[in-house]
Amino acid sequence: MACNVSSYNLGVRNILLGKTTKQSFCISAKADVAGSLAGKYFVLHEPVTQAKHVFWMDNGVASAPTVPNATLTNVVYVNNASASTIATAIAGSLNGKTWIGTATASGAHVDADMDVAGYAYEVRDALDPLKQTKFKFTLVQYGRVQEDLGATNGDITATIEEQTIEITSPQTGDYVLGEIRRGVRVSMSFELKSTAADDIRKALNFYGGTFVTDDAASAIITGYGSGNLFKSTEDVATQLILREPDYAESDDASQDFTLHKAKLKLGELTFSAENEFVLPIEVIGYLDKTKFSGLNMFTYGDASKVPSV
Repeated sequence: MACNVSSYNLGVRNILLGKTTKQSFCISAKADVAGSLAGKYFVLHEPVTQAKHVFWMDNGVASAPTVPNATLTNVVYVNNASASTIATAIAGSLNGKTWIGTATASGAHVDADMDVAGYAYEVRDALDPLKQTKFKFTLVQYGRVQEDLGATNGDITATIEEQTIEITSPQTGDYVLGEIRRGVRVSMSFELKSTAADDIRKALNFYGGTFVTDDAASAIITGYGSGNLFKSTEDVATQLILREPDYAESDDASQDFTLHKAKLKLGELTFSAENEFVLPIEVIGYLDKTKFSGLNMFTYGDASKVPSV
C-alpha cells in the first residue's frame, strides 16, 4: 500500500542561509619611506571564534604596539622596502598562521583566504591614525556556513516577477503581438523573531561591518558607513533555502525552494512598547552564472544537483 500524501498543506518553512564558503580578502601594500611603516599595524580575526590578531611592521628598531586581547605577529622588513617587498613579507607572516589557508603576494598585492569556512570580522587597519599602515584592505568574499535562521514572525513572502518588453507594431495599433523575455526578479521578505545581539550583527553585516576596538574594553561594534561605498554586493551574496521543518530534521533537500545567490538586508525596524521587536529581512536574488542557465536563478528541488558550468 502506497503512502497517501495530501496535495494540501500549510506553507511553514525553515530558512537555511549560506553554504560552505571560506572568507577571502586582499591587502594592497605601500612602500616604506625611511621607516614610515615602523610600528604600524593591521588587524585580522580568525573565522568563527573571532580571535583577534595584530600584524605589526617590524624594521628591527620599532617597538611592538600595545593592543589588549590580541595576538601580535611581526612583519619583518627593512627601511625603504618597496611595496612588492612589503607584500611578500606580509604574505610570509600570514602563511605562518594555521587559520590562514593560503596567502600569495603578486606585486604590491596579497590575496589570502581562511583555512576553514565561516565568517570572520573584516580585515582592517589600526584605529589609531598614528598607527595606521594606510594599506588598502578589501573583503573579497564573506565566509559562511549554513545555518537555520530560527523562528519567523508571520509569513515568508516570495515574489517571482518575469521582466519582459512588449512587441508592438504601428500597423496593428496598440495590440501586443508578443513579449520578449528580459529576465526574472526574485525577492523575499520575512521577519525573524530572534533579536539576540549575534543575530542583529548578522543582519547588519550584509550591508555594514563589525570591528573590535583596540583598547582594553575590546568592544564589539557593528554598523553602516562609507567603507563599502561603490563596492559590489556580490561579496555578501549567498544561498538561501526554504525547507519544510520535517524535511529540515532529516536534511532532505528534495522539496527545497532555493535562491542560489541571495543578498539580505535589514528592513524597517519598529521600536514599540506595544508590539514585539522583530528583525525584518528583505532579500533580492542574483543570477548565479556558475550554474546551468536553465536553473541558475531559483529552483524547486535539490539545488545541489543543478549542474555547474
